[in-house]
Order: sequence, then C-alpha cells, then structure tokens
Amino acid sequence: MKFHTQTHKAIWLMIALAYPVSLSANNEWNQFRGYQGRGYILSEGLDSSRPLDLNDLNWKVKLGRGHSSPVLFGELLILTTFEDGNFYVRALSQENGELAWSWKTRPNEVEKGHRNGSPAASSVAISDSGKIVAYSGSFGLVCLDSQGDEIWRRDLPTPVTQHGSGTSPVISDNKVILCVDQDLNSHLLCLSLDDGKRIWKTRRDGFRRGFSTPLVWKDVKGVNSVFTLGTLRAVNYSLENGEELWSVSGLPNETCSTPVFFENKIYLAAWTYGVGVSRIPAFAELLQEGDQNNDGVLSRAEAPPGSPARMHFPYVDADKNNVITASEYDSLADIFRNSKNVLMAINVSNGAEVSPNVIWKFTKGLPYVPSPIVYQGNVYIVKNGGMVSSFDHKTGEIHFQQERLGAVGDYYSSPIAIGNRILFVSQPGTVTEIKASKQFEIVSQIKLEEPVFATPAVTKDSLFIRTSGSLFSFKIN
Repeated sequence: MKFHTQTHKAIWLMIALAYPVSLSANNEWNQFRGYQGRGYILSEGLDSSRPLDLNDLNWKVKLGRGHSSPVLFGELLILTTFEDGNFYVRALSQENGELAWSWKTRPNEVEKGHRNGSPAASSVAISDSGKIVAYSGSFGLVCLDSQGDEIWRRDLPTPVTQHGSGTSPVISDNKVILCVDQDLNSHLLCLSLDDGKRIWKTRRDGFRRGFSTPLVWKDVKGVNSVFTLGTLRAVNYSLENGEELWSVSGLPNETCSTPVFFENKIYLAAWTYGVGVSRIPAFAELLQEGDQNNDGVLSRAEAPPGSPARMHFPYVDADKNNVITASEYDSLADIFRNSKNVLMAINVSNGAEVSPNVIWKFTKGLPYVPSPIVYQGNVYIVKNGGMVSSFDHKTGEIHFQQERLGAVGDYYSSPIAIGNRILFVSQPGTVTEIKASKQFEIVSQIKLEEPVFATPAVTKDSLFIRTSGSLFSFKIN
C-alpha cells in the first residue's frame, strides 16, 4: 500500500521532473553502501580537503525505527522503517528531507531478532530504471516503481535464525539476488526484476546463519557472477543459472560483512566470537550428564550448565524444535573447530569461472560487522572499540595496525570514503574521519549523540547519516 499527501504529491512531481538531469549523479549509490558495495563514488567535483563539521548540517528529520542504510536515486533517498507493526519503504527528498511517498505492509509474522536488530534492517536495491526492491524477513520481497507504486511482491518464509535477517538484495542483469543463510535450508535466490518470478534457487547446504550481502562482480571477459560469504567458506556462483563455480575456505562460522571488488581482486573480512574451539565435549558426554529422561536428545533444561549445548542452545538447535540432537550438535561442533577469522585478498584476474588464488591474508584487528573498504590502493578495516588498520591492496603490507580513533564502542556502520578521507561511525554516534593515506591521521570528529547502526550514503555535495531515530544531511562540498 502506497500513500502520500497532496503536498507530498507536489513534491514528488518536482522531484520527478528533476530526474533526467540529475540521475547520473546519484546512481552510484544504488544499493547497500553504493555501487557493488564499494563505499565511495567517482566524482571529479568532490572537494577532497573539507573536513566534516557540525556547522555544515543541511537538515535533520525524525524517522521511524529501522537500521537500513540509505540508498539514493535521482533526487530521492530511499530507506525502510518498522513502526507499530507495519513495514515501510519511504522516499525522502535529498534537498530537505521531506517525505515524497511511503509504501507499507503489515506482516502476519514479525521476525524476531537480536536486541540491537530491526525488522527493517536490509537496505533497498534500485535498478537504473528506478525499480526499488526491498526485503524484510518478516514478509519477503517487494518491488516498487520510483513513485512508490507496487509492481510485484513475493512472500517468503521467515528465516530460521534467532538474530533476524541482515542481508540486503542486489540487482544485476534484470535479476534480483537474495542470499538467505539461516540455521536450516540456506539458499541463494534469483528472481526476475520484471515480475518477481523465480529464475533459479541454489541450495547452500552446510551454511548456517549469515548476514552478508552478496557481491555481483564483472570479470575481464565481461561475465557477471555472484560472490557470497558464508559458514567456513566463500562461494562464487554463476549469475545466469546459480551454478557453484568455485569456493575459498578459511572463514569463520558466521559472517556479517560484505566483500568488495577492486582491480580484479576480491577482498573480504570475516570475524566472529569463539572460532577454532580446540576442546568441545562429545555429545555422548553431555547426554550422560544431562539426559534425564534417556530419550537421546537434550532439552534446554537438560543441557549441562556451561556447555556449548546450554550456552548456544538456539544456535545448535537448527530446526528450532526445542531439543538438540546428536547430528545437530556434531555438525556445529565441527564448524566451530574449523572456524577461522580472516582478512583475505583473492586474485580473480583469470575470470569468474577459474579457481582463484589467495594472494594475502591477515588475522588481527578484524571487523565483526563493518565491511572493508578498498580506496586509492589501500584497504581499511575497523574493529570494535574503534581500532583501525590499513594495508596495501596488492601485497598486504601493513601501513598501520589497530590505531585508535578515540571513539570507543561497537561499530555496525561500514566505512565509506569522501575525497581524501575515510569516514567511520561508531554505534554510540561518533563520526571520525581519517586521512586516506598510508599514515594514520585523524582529520575530524563530531558527535551525533544518537546511536548509529546504518552505513552513510554520499553524493558529491551531501553526506547522509541515519541514526536510530533521525536522518542527518551534511554539506560536504
């Protein structure tokens, strides 16, 4: 359902008239973190020397709840919210933050998630023609036109995971790609952008819950494929038919960040808690200690205190039937034993269908949620606590390691680049810019005084930062 006031209709008319002359300036931020998730735009007119300042605030508007990162189209900014049991896709004017239109639906079942999560966590994806695809684990996918009218909708089952969904859809070659990694029946889904009908669906057996957004990348032959992170390994799939082309091992049991593509290389960062556990008790030991009714499975109450079966019960119980079986436990125990945290650079210069080679790795100071950024030949990552590291993108040579931003707290927002600066936003709401250089240098720091989970969006003139309850626009040029 779409709705707007007469005032909003007038605003929309002016915005629509502006599309032909302004679209080319903004279509680089067409999905989570911009084109291919790279985190920056290519703009010759972008001032590289102006640091961010609170005095450069253009406007600030109140928003409904949600963590989805802003996405841009023409003169509009598109995001999602969840309020009073309703899921919304909202379009706002980039010029003043006024609402142009809203689409809403009321899910039959609201997805349960992490205490810091939201049913409106996924960013929308927008095609060059202005088709907007939004996803929520609470109902599925919807496609809207650039005026907020529904084109098609595809209801999908709520993902089987205690943390809720976090991945975002991507669009390429008139296809919509969605990675549904969950505790049971993970898969990669490809739908037609025209009508939402399924083109292919590829099972991802062995993959548990994951929150990474897929990367669609083009090889030297002009072939597009889909690269996805997942449990213990990353996989490259054919965009045409969903066939698995190759995989790279050495990842942790759970992944949140999104990979990036730069100069025929793919860069990924993956970190989670409890990797490489050397001693996990056998399931038979736990049964002997806790299986009070001798039925060969463990309820939460029967799981011995302090054991993996008790501490990670919702994770181990893959089918969510409130008991842990031997197969569920042994499968996850094997995953934990083989889990590895890593920053990895993969050479894919021989093409999408050729098994690549890993050119360098690093294992310290890794991000949990934020994606890496590769900018002007350097790789940057930020670890919880506000510690930043940088590497040469070709060799992995360390430029600086775990330098402190002076902004403590967790980091959910992914870094982006503006001119000659890299911008980081902490969950408590501190925005820090460092110089895009081999030497660590803080350029500016401001405090928004509101929690931030979303990744900012940028044009050559403006920076948009979404907090837990507001949207900020800053002048940057």
